Amino acid sequence: MGIGCGRKKPSRIESNRYVLTAEGRRIVVWGAGAKAVGLLNTLHIAIDDGIRYVVNPRKSRRFVLGPAQQIVPPEHLRDYRPDVVIVMNAEYIREI
Repeated sequence: MGIGCGRKKPSRIESNRYVLTAEGRRIVVWGAGAKAVGLLNTLHIAIDDGIRYVVNPRKSRRFVLGPAQQIVPPEHLRDYRPDVVIVMNAEYIREI
């Protein structure tokens, strides 16, 4: 069932998204694979929603299909200094 298709309550991730973005936090997604693209597209998360970048060392200088977040290398975060990093796969924790 899609978002907003008869659901009475928003999912936990939808609720967290609204809380995080309403507080003006800088949010990045770590991992530019299918899970990240699916999440950003399914929840209609645009750059204006606070998630400006997706981190992936092997896909940097590209953009996420759909919402168009820029894919950046991990080094970019030194200057950007995000408040929240959403890790799309537990395997990435060692990289971080």
